[in-house]
Amino acid sequence: MTQEVTRAPGDGEPPESRWGILKAAAAAIAAGAAAVTALCAVVEVLLALGVI
Repeated sequence: MTQEVTRAPGDGEPPESRWGILKAAAAAIAAGAAAVTALCAVVEVLLALGVI
C-alpha cells in the first residue's frame, strides 16, 4: 500500500526565503523608481533648454 503525500506550495521552506523574495521585489521597485526619477530629470533639462 502506498501513501500519497501532498504538500502545499511553500511548505517546509524557511521564512527567510520568503523575505528574500520580498527584498528582491523591493529592490526591483527601487530600481524602477530610480529610472523614473532619472527620466524626469532628463525631461526637466530638455524643458529648460527649450528643446521640448
